[in-house]
Amino acid sequence: MKFEVFFHPKAYKEAQSLVKMNPDSGAKFREYIELLSTKPYQFPKKYGKLKECRSCNFGVGGDSWRLVFIVLEDQNIVKILAVGAHDRAYSSAQRRI
Repeated sequence: MKFEVFFHPKAYKEAQSLVKMNPDSGAKFREYIELLSTKPYQFPKKYGKLKECRSCNFGVGGDSWRLVFIVLEDQNIVKILAVGAHDRAYSSAQRRI
């Protein structure tokens, strides 16, 4: 099953900032978007207030980043809620659910 990947408007801006800060991150970021469109369930579910979400971790320029998303299975959609450093990504995603 193929999922369509959509960004929350603020998550899209966060992704653009990430790519602007480190242009080499664009290719790696696109790889993760492709993975989300084909295999979103390979990434672990979160707990607590983010129990509906999943996240994937990736490194860019020596920093660790998170991509927090929700799978809307009945609509075949993966919605990216936040992109950022660990704590910041999770707190942003929590506000955007």
